[in-house]
Amino acid sequence: MKNYIFIIIFLIVSIELTAQGNSKYEFQKDRFDLGESFLQKGQNEKAIQLFFFAHHIIPHNELGQIAYKKYDSLKSIVRENLLKNISGNWKKISTDSNWVMPDENGLIGEMLTINSNEILFFELYKKSKEWCFIKTEPVIFCKKSEIATYIDYDSNFTEFVYKNKEVWRYSIDENSGLLNAYFIGFETENGVSEMICGNSHFQYFKLQ
Repeated sequence: MKNYIFIIIFLIVSIELTAQGNSKYEFQKDRFDLGESFLQKGQNEKAIQLFFFAHHIIPHNELGQIAYKKYDSLKSIVRENLLKNISGNWKKISTDSNWVMPDENGLIGEMLTINSNEILFFELYKKSKEWCFIKTEPVIFCKKSEIATYIDYDSNFTEFVYKNKEVWRYSIDENSGLLNAYFIGFETENGVSEMICGNSHFQYFKLQ
């Protein structure tokens, strides 16, 4: 009798695990197929997110391995495309309030110069005759988000990590052509620690 009960329990557990496995695979395939549809439309930034997600649903099955190869190969494409779009000189759009009392030699402008290797930061003051160089940040793409089994922010694998471990996303607004610089959080050993609120967000227009 005990053996009979054990067999019944074993069969029930096996059926439940199989059902869960099938459901998980179906969800993985759905994400993978959606990624393929975006890839065919040339929407690589959306496709890479879906392939990454599909890989981590079941990493070691055949579809998970194919998804890994696809998102890994897309990284260089989306990163090269980003750098091509954001390269140049960009002047920051001021968000200072009009009622703030101006400093006699206050800051009147900020500028970025971006190339494939680095981001250069400049500031302009009232009594200055030229832009003052402030700092440089090497172009280093953040890799820490890939070590997690999920991404808790809308990553497209093009975020930069600064020398102080700040993680920033740069993108071009399709409608206005403005450059957006958005502070995500900090790179940690376990991934990226996302800021819940108070994220810095700056906009720049391109200088000719």
